[in-house]
Formats: sequence, structure tokens, C-alpha cells
Amino acid sequence: MTAPERRAHQRILQKFLVRFDDAGEMRMAFTENISIHGLFLKTRYPPPPGEQVRLLIRTARGTRVRRGMVMWSRYNLAHPGSPRVGSGAGILFRSGTREAAPGRTPLDSLPPS
Repeated sequence: MTAPERRAHQRILQKFLVRFDDAGEMRMAFTENISIHGLFLKTRYPPPPGEQVRLLIRTARGTRVRRGMVMWSRYNLAHPGSPRVGSGAGILFRSGTREAAPGRTPLDSLPPS
């Protein structure tokens, strides 16, 4: 039995390449899911909760830039010495994101860079 959905806005499963600044070093990651208010950033080295991040999200329509805050991070290790599996961070976009119109995706509501 699955738990009821707690999110106020629908998330879509979508993989986008993301570049983000982590303590002065540019890192690459991927989205796992995204909504109009945030995303899950799948990365082996997630930034810590409370950190402000600048995300460069590459889409078919160009690169979208969003700023957000890391709400939570997780590290999942399959076993010692293995790559981190399922590690990442929940990012809440800063205000300014418009509501997505019917038939549009969450990233359509983001301004292009």
C-alpha cells in the first residue's frame, strides 16, 4: 500500500541535465522529477540543507536558470565502496515561478536564461 501524495503540485518524472554551483565548484547532475515549485536533483554529492543554489537546467528549448534552496539531502549507499545510489537533494525554487498553464510542463513556466 502506498502512502497518499502530500505534494500540493503535481511532479512529473523528467530527466534534465543540470549544472549547479557547489561551494565554488560547478557540478553536473540530473533531475529525477520536477514541479512548478521545485525538483529532485539526483547527484552523488548533494549540497546540504539550507544552502542556496543556482541551477542551470538544460532543456530542448534552451537553458533555464532557477535559484532555490536545498530543503533536504540524502545519501544512499548500496554497500561500502559502491557509488551512491539514489543520492540527491530536494530543491524549492525561489518565488517568481508562474503557474504552469494547461498543456505546459513545469519548465515552460521558467524564464529562459
